[in-house]
This record gives sequence, C-alpha cells and structure tokens, in this order.
Amino acid sequence: MKQFNFLPLWMFAAALCLTACSDDEENEMPVDEELEEGISADKMNYERILSQICTVDTTTGIPVYAPLVGEAIMSVTPDIYYVGVESEDEARNLFYSYFIPSGAEESVVENADGTLTFGVGEYGNVHYTPGNGSQDWGMVEVNLAALTNFTNLVFIPKAKWPDNVSSQFYVGDVIYQKSKNRWWICVRACEGGQQGILMTWDGGTTRTGRSDHYKSYTKVTGCASRGAWNALAQFYYSDKEAFNAMYDELLAKKDAKNSTFLKGSKLLTGAFDNLRFPNNWSYETFQVGDMWDNNYFWMGFFKWRNVWEGSTDYVKLSLTWENNMPRFQSGNYYFKRDYSPTVPDDRDGHSMTFSSWTDMSGYERKYPIY
Repeated sequence: MKQFNFLPLWMFAAALCLTACSDDEENEMPVDEELEEGISADKMNYERILSQICTVDTTTGIPVYAPLVGEAIMSVTPDIYYVGVESEDEARNLFYSYFIPSGAEESVVENADGTLTFGVGEYGNVHYTPGNGSQDWGMVEVNLAALTNFTNLVFIPKAKWPDNVSSQFYVGDVIYQKSKNRWWICVRACEGGQQGILMTWDGGTTRTGRSDHYKSYTKVTGCASRGAWNALAQFYYSDKEAFNAMYDELLAKKDAKNSTFLKGSKLLTGAFDNLRFPNNWSYETFQVGDMWDNNYFWMGFFKWRNVWEGSTDYVKLSLTWENNMPRFQSGNYYFKRDYSPTVPDDRDGHSMTFSSWTDMSGYERKYPIY
C-alpha cells in the first residue's frame, strides 16, 4: 500500500504565501480577459482561413493581403474573383477546401435553402450559395475583417472562362530553380482561374523555437498548402499507373551514371516515395500550411503562467483503401496549457503558386523535354 507524507498545515500555508507573494512577473494577474483558454477559437479559425486563401505582405507594417484563389477577371469589380469548375459538386468541395479549416467541418451551418455558412464570430463569416450552371455553379460571399479587396469568389462553368492562356508548367513537370538549388514538381497547372502549384522538399520553410514553463517546440511555417496536397492527391488518383511510370523514369534519370538530375534533392523521398510504396507511409504525417500558435496567461498550480497553445494541420495516407488505392486523410494537432506538443512527422514540404503572368524565368523544366 502506498504511504503518503503530509506537510504540517503551517508549512503548507507558508508555501502558499511564498508562491502568492513572489515577485515573479509571471505571477502577476494578467489583464487579458481570455485568461483560461487564450485566444478564442473564432480568431484561431479566422487566421487559419486567411493563411489558406491569401498571402500577406507586412513590409510596410500594415498587413496587405493578396488572394491565392481565383482571378479578378472583370476590371470594374476588382474585389470579385472567379474560378472555372465543371459542376456544383466541385464548387462545393472547393468552398470547403479553401475556406473551412481542417477539423472545423462540423461547424458549417447548412441552411434550409441549401446555402452554407461558416462563422468566426466578430471576425466575420463566409457564405456559400449553390448555382445551377446557367451563370455559375456557386458563389462565396467573403465577409472577413481583413479582406476588403476580396469580397466574392464565383465558380463559373469552365466553358465560360474568358481567357485560355496556356500554363507555363503542367502536372508532372520537374523544374530546377538554380538560384536556390531547389527541384520542384508541378502538381497543378494554371488554368480556369486556379493558380498553378509547384511542390518541393528542398527548402522554403521557416523554423522558430518556442518554450514556456512546461514545454518547448518548434514552430514551422511555409509548409506545402492544403491546395498543394489536394492537387497531389488528384495527380495520383487520376492515373496511378501514369504516376508510377513517371516516378520510375525520374528515379532512373536520377540514378544514371554521372547524372546531375535531382542531385542532392529530397523530392523523391517523403510523400512521393510513400505514394509509390504506400505501406511504408501508414503512420507518417505531413504538415499542411503554417503552424498557428498563440501566447497567453493560464493559472497553473497556484501561479499564473505565460504559456503557448498551437494548432497544426496534417495529411497522411489512410489505412482504409478504396478501389485498391490509398486515400489521403487530413487532421489537426492542437495543444495548450501544460499539454505536451504534438506535431507532424514531416515538416519539410513546401509549395508555391504561379499564374500565367508570373515571372518564372529562373525556373527551368528538366522533365519531360518537349
């Protein structure tokens, strides 16, 4: 039987007094009203949405957001963006992909008229209205505090897309960026208002160390976006045999005698290698986008502590297969207070977008050769 030793009451009271009277600034009563849970879930989801649909420029000290989704094809309405899609189902799926943070899908309200609304409290909401294809397949009203230059996203039929400018790169192209010694693979071409996407494992992420009284972890930003992972999944699922044939050819070129192709690159490791041999990837998780975190006060054991909370989206291959093919599965890791941080296994994947007018002169296609 366990034996317990008890302090005399006067010693316990003295200990409490020492704790309460400490001049440690962590022990001061914070003025922040959100003491217990830190920042609200609404603000967390708001900031996660912004990171999914925009880039931000803070060089002037004032954040300037530039949309990553769609194109503003009408000069008279520069705040309305358009994407070409084939159906209402595709429009609805893109609404979830673009605007709903991973793990928050159950908070989307489906209204009686078939519209969908996702709210982030005082920071606004996004509202989806389905279409019938005559003019559009759906529309999103973007009512978010920071985005005055992006108020609507309209999903028009691809056949109505006004500009059929060819993409600079196409799915499966392998590109070398000499200035940064990075190898990229194109997972989505630029068409129908959707920007093209390149993925790499050769750099592009940023790491920042964090710690508090209970834990330490590394915040990683710049990881491959959700759009990049969705494009990679589509690349694989659309033709698994073609994907595997391309992989074999890339591997042969890399291993050829005196070859400089993919030299020193990690592009054919990680996600691509494990798609080729999916049983090796059953439990490996890959970070999606930026890690979100926040510093706040929390009452620990008789003492206010300044602690970190964090949230990270991830993808992995599901153990459940469909039609003899593995499925991508998404999730989210969250920690707070004195919890031990959990983060994805692979945090090296990085992506970038390009449009028909992006200057890609420093990017050379190495495969295939047209």
